[in-house]
Amino acid sequence: MSRTVAVVGAGLAGVTAARALAARGFAVTVFDKSPRAGGRMATRRLEVPGLGTATFDHGAMRWDGDPPAALGLEPWFEQAYRSPGGMRAAVDRLAGDLPLALGTRVESVRRAGGCWKFTTAGHTHTADWLVLTQPLPQALELLDDPLSELPAGLGDMTYTRCLTLLAAGRGRTRLPACGGVWFDGEPLRAVVDNHAKGVSAVGPAVTIHAASAASLAHWDEPAQDLTGRLLGWAAEWVAFDEPTTHVHRWRYNRPLTTWPEPCHADPGRRLVLAGDAFGGQGLDGVYRSGLAAAEAIP
Repeated sequence: MSRTVAVVGAGLAGVTAARALAARGFAVTVFDKSPRAGGRMATRRLEVPGLGTATFDHGAMRWDGDPPAALGLEPWFEQAYRSPGGMRAAVDRLAGDLPLALGTRVESVRRAGGCWKFTTAGHTHTADWLVLTQPLPQALELLDDPLSELPAGLGDMTYTRCLTLLAAGRGRTRLPACGGVWFDGEPLRAVVDNHAKGVSAVGPAVTIHAASAASLAHWDEPAQDLTGRLLGWAAEWVAFDEPTTHVHRWRYNRPLTTWPEPCHADPGRRLVLAGDAFGGQGLDGVYRSGLAAAEAIP
């Protein structure tokens, strides 16, 4: 029986798949180029002069619906849930003692001799099964001639982009009691105060997500210009006096559509593709995709 699995991507889908496989006795290692697990359940900290350390959820901000208990989420407002310590901490709790090779970029993969061989910074690894859970365009870049082996249309899936501003310091907000507002149009997607949310000891500590069209239109602007632009767009909700800021550009924010199946499994090559391109919109869809990826391996 094939018992070794390499999972690429330490976001929610990858860690979910790895945890389920480890529970079944597989030897699993999770690889991610980032120094921390979490993927787009991302949390960042900024030192704010005179105030201390501000904490921001700067990717996915909430879980809608009933979350799995292993994530340790707690009610926030209505049917939305938050994570104590930030969204990334939820993935850390799920990962537990899983073997995580963080800060390790998988440079190439190939199928040879009945197993997968892949390289990381000059090191060669082998595994019986390969599970790719990063954004689908990045997963396909790793595979040799992947489109000839995939269902028609899977390789055509595209993602929106998102410009995100983190800002903290002495300031004022006009946000509702939960600390966040979300928008259906342009130019903003969301404005959330992580202090009011219960994530940051320092506040206001605001995450501003631009909507997809605005993000694409201003993608290449310098960070200083984007800072002023996003603060201007959010002026109805928040104002600062000389804030500490950081701009992040999410190149693969969310897929425009999702594949109807929760993952794509190729038993002949012992390959599984999973993640946010599968399983439906939202973090619950990503979680279901991770579970499906584990179930696809016999």
